[in-house]
Amino acid sequence: MTGGPSNPSPNRGSIWTRVIPLVVALWVATAFVQLRLDQRRSLFNPMTSDPKRGLAASVKNNVFGASLLGVREVVAGMLWVKADELFHTGKYTELVPYFSLVTFLDPHQIDVYSTGAWHLSYNFGDPRMLTQSKSFLREGIRNNPTIWDLYFQMGWLQFDWPCEDYESALPWFVEATKFPDSSGEAHPPFVDHMVAHTMVRQGRIDDAVAKWNQNLATAEKEIVKAKTKRNQTDERYWQQERDVCRNNRDLVIVRKAARGDLSRNPKNLHFDVHVNKLSSGVLHSVIKVVGMPPLVDNYGETANARVEIILQDKGYDRLLEQHAKDLTWITTNLTRYRSIYNVIEKNTYVSDKNQPFVNIELNKDPADLGRKPSEIFPLKSDDYELIFRFEPRVRRQPEIVQEAFGWIGEGLALGPQTRVGPTGVRWLELRIPLKRDQIL
Repeated sequence: MTGGPSNPSPNRGSIWTRVIPLVVALWVATAFVQLRLDQRRSLFNPMTSDPKRGLAASVKNNVFGASLLGVREVVAGMLWVKADELFHTGKYTELVPYFSLVTFLDPHQIDVYSTGAWHLSYNFGDPRMLTQSKSFLREGIRNNPTIWDLYFQMGWLQFDWPCEDYESALPWFVEATKFPDSSGEAHPPFVDHMVAHTMVRQGRIDDAVAKWNQNLATAEKEIVKAKTKRNQTDERYWQQERDVCRNNRDLVIVRKAARGDLSRNPKNLHFDVHVNKLSSGVLHSVIKVVGMPPLVDNYGETANARVEIILQDKGYDRLLEQHAKDLTWITTNLTRYRSIYNVIEKNTYVSDKNQPFVNIELNKDPADLGRKPSEIFPLKSDDYELIFRFEPRVRRQPEIVQEAFGWIGEGLALGPQTRVGPTGVRWLELRIPLKRDQIL
């Protein structure tokens, strides 16, 4: 029986003629992607002198296959898994450049922007990193301008202790209230809560009460909707939200009445400070806050106010602004030491680690990450400022501090060490000029 014509054997030469140019093209594309990654990686790794440390083996080996396939999201996912591994093993310094790599490949990775900024702001014990953190968040906002998440993250960074700049925080929180999340759902109620909390920190008490009333009205409307739909889960959720808003509003109203006379009877305070060099990079400071009253709450419990200590280049803020786009220059040249939880004891002396003095230590890594002190405190300038500051309004102060000195320090008397900001906020501050040889 005669069959049909047999299939001719494939022409191996013609196949390779087609495949080889394709392979070469993919290799060229891979090299281009890797080159871009390498160039960008160092921009967000100002922590080490070797920007490739910890990356060469893992990135090149893991990224190659996915890059060859041209799947950017796969590459980003693999890098994010590696970043998570570094985080859980405490290798924060090696972790930083992965955030930039992931968002370079997938600019809609909201969690990476948020987590990366958090690490830069909190985990390194280096206040200079705030510039990098804000820059990273701004990049995320530019790439994701229609969702609330990163606006809120930027507001929280300004509100919390890394910055404590409530005037800068408020516009970011307000902007966050204008947008839904990535799935189109409304932003959560706590975004609106932070608008009211920030107004309180600015001393805008009536505005804060109005905002809590607005939040309360929103909750009441949602309760009605939930009842109409017979959705008991939503109903309970919004009932709880209503109660939270009402309690916060009432608390602000009560405190407004209780603090009404503080500005008419201000308290006189001043710093009495003695500083000497113990050894190279270590300053010993004995600090007394003269005039600090006992801080006892309504239950008879004693609270302790906090003093902030900063050592930085003279003109630090100006230099930071001048080099805001040169992140590596900042971490190579500028010095900023900051300690915020130094306790004012009953005898009005400031203590640290239960000692009646505070040692300012620039001779070690403040976060114990194994870095050389000179990486964190390069001390390249000739002139520095040692700053002692007591600011009643900041959120790390116990609430009783505002009970004694007012919402924004209006109960602090004017004096040689009293500073007054543009919005009327008052704080106590002493600045001592230092030369480099007085530190090292």
